[in-house]
Amino acid sequence: MSSGAVVVPKTRRNVVTVGEIPTEIVVQGFEDTIFVVITQMKKLGSMILSVPERVGTDSCLFESQVLFGRRDDPLLVLYARQLAEEISKQTTFDRKLLVCIALRDEGRTPQAFQEIINEVLSLSIW
Repeated sequence: MSSGAVVVPKTRRNVVTVGEIPTEIVVQGFEDTIFVVITQMKKLGSMILSVPERVGTDSCLFESQVLFGRRDDPLLVLYARQLAEEISKQTTFDRKLLVCIALRDEGRTPQAFQEIINEVLSLSIW
């Protein structure tokens, strides 16, 4: 039995108030995937995967799909795609992004969207 090194993912977590709603955000970095949890409901909610697709040498597009949860909510896919695009601007390594998101109805405003995106970006592990 060989002793292999255990790799612990880099993790950052914060709880912020977005529109008077406590919002927990967790960001974990794995070798080929960034995992983000955004919850206002203390559960994982819908799971969306965004996969990078190279376009030319300078740009990257992301194909996003709901793996689990609400497939009829385009806002959740928008969150995942926007996060993937913003993260890819800050790093040269294109990783998949797996986002779990559970938002209350009153936490779905454009202002809340921007606050949450900014908070995730501030928890940079890339």
